[in-house]
Amino acid sequence: MRPSYGTLSGFKGNTFTLDNVMPANLSDELQENKKNVVVTSDGGNLKVSPAGKGASDVGMWVNYAPTKATFGLAEGGQTWAASGPFSGCQIVIGNKGGRVCVTHISLESGSDGPEAWRGRGWNDFDIWASWKVSMPEGFSGINGGASHVFIDWSAGQTPSAIKIARIDVSCTAMGGSNGEIFKITDMA
Repeated sequence: MRPSYGTLSGFKGNTFTLDNVMPANLSDELQENKKNVVVTSDGGNLKVSPAGKGASDVGMWVNYAPTKATFGLAEGGQTWAASGPFSGCQIVIGNKGGRVCVTHISLESGSDGPEAWRGRGWNDFDIWASWKVSMPEGFSGINGGASHVFIDWSAGQTPSAIKIARIDVSCTAMGGSNGEIFKITDMA
């Protein structure tokens, strides 16, 4: 399924599972770290899993890494991406070298943002949108809730064609883990 506000809105109150998409430890402050994934509905619950061979509606999952900035560059035919968890991190969407680029910037340690990446070969990064994804309303503390953001550019690779959907979840630990199951508490 292609994740959009319309397709995701029916899952409020159900569960959200990240199946084997979270990363190992990363060594570099700015590093590409993504997986090709699919979004499916399993008994009314939402699931993000690695894409198998021949899968349709394949997108990219940009991993969260504590104290790091991770990014993913879309491959040919990909028209959506997702990332999470967010509880104050920054997401940046743009074009880098003719490809859609999605970044997840952890702000736990004051990680450098894209404006500081110019000296690292990022002179060709055209930023379309950038914002801090705050802790979901009604939660406090790092172990209460988080958001996951879905970006759809199927209508075109321009800033005005991007559609964003966010699901808020309750959780027990930031960063999640393989097979972590969250309850979807809200949509935006």
